[in-house]
Amino acid sequence: MRRAGNFALLALLALVLALAPAGGSFLQLVGAALTLAFLGALAVAAIRLWRRHRVEIESLPTRQRLVLYGSLGLAAWTIAATSRLLGLGGGGLLLWLALLGGSCYGLVWVWTRYRTLS
Repeated sequence: MRRAGNFALLALLALVLALAPAGGSFLQLVGAALTLAFLGALAVAAIRLWRRHRVEIESLPTRQRLVLYGSLGLAAWTIAATSRLLGLGGGGLLLWLALLGGSCYGLVWVWTRYRTLS
């Protein structure tokens, strides 16, 4: 029963913010702040992972390290270009999915090669 009350309170607050005169702008601001916080958390996690596995990454052969960094760069570029790619319609969505899929494939390729070497 308590959860239903909390949900109803949250829904009421969301309705008030959406219908308030400047509510839409405020919600966009909150959404942008949450997006920046999420991307910042991803950056911190990536830096911590790199520091923790720095020796293993640097001991990879040059080709695997190139694919690893290239895949990470492609994923970052694709995420940065999401609004433009998705704004192109269905073709942009397919291109976005293909770029992220290629990035994931590169990361998995490096991971499997690393696991067979160790």
